[in-house]
Amino acid sequence: MKWNLIEVSKETDHRFLNFYVLHYEVGDATRERAYTYFLASRREKGALLCETADFSRPDGVIMLLYFDDPNKGRQVVLTKQFRPALKSFVYSLPAGLMDPSDTSIEETARREAKEEVGAELGEVKLLIPPSPTSEGLSDELDCFVSAEVTSWSENKLEDFEDISRKLVTLDELEAMLSDKALVFPLPLRCLCLYILEAWRK
Repeated sequence: MKWNLIEVSKETDHRFLNFYVLHYEVGDATRERAYTYFLASRREKGALLCETADFSRPDGVIMLLYFDDPNKGRQVVLTKQFRPALKSFVYSLPAGLMDPSDTSIEETARREAKEEVGAELGEVKLLIPPSPTSEGLSDELDCFVSAEVTSWSENKLEDFEDISRKLVTLDELEAMLSDKALVFPLPLRCLCLYILEAWRK
């Protein structure tokens, strides 16, 4: 089938996230019809992925940060953050949105690591390039990076950011992932399972 985007209608005007209606013409050799789809996006009209097809710049950067403790061995940095949409605290990896002024993924990672968990980073490595995270609902792109924490300081949270950091060993991480009372986002649960497999070899 051929998908032709005819029009994009912006339905809301909020600060961080907006609702759009996408109007397509969908057809093949035998028929053609109108098709409407709904989208939530952090982007402005004209910059939506359905309009630009530009997958080079992520909306957010998710960070696999680790700290090699001389006594406890390798520890993974987790965050515990209240997420209003779930009315629940969620365990995750440190993450943050790219600012418009950020010139690179590394710049975002270093700034967000310091702000969110008070971490100074060594070399920042890109693990997963900008990729869709919920393509049935949104055009948000996130990427994964990894870095060793070289030193700690106080975090600098914004108003109403309820985030705390937690350093866990690989055994502690495995136990947390098995605890049904704890909420982990699906992509990060998968990454943590990969970490356990890769780092124990």
